[in-house]
Amino acid sequence: MKSVVPGRRGHWLVEANRDVRPELARLVVEGGGSLRNLDLRRAQLDQAYNRYFAEAGHDA
Repeated sequence: MKSVVPGRRGHWLVEANRDVRPELARLVVEGGGSLRNLDLRRAQLDQAYNRYFAEAGHDA
């Protein structure tokens, strides 16, 4: 996972390089939490393009 940040109304935003929903659900339930939904949202093409070149610019 790249980051986990609290959102509004008990929501959390998890950023990862792959789909971590199964592991995340297991951890929440094993920790005694309740889970209502897990949504997968992928970056749109322009967001991915901008992020790639922003990161590549830092490596140059």
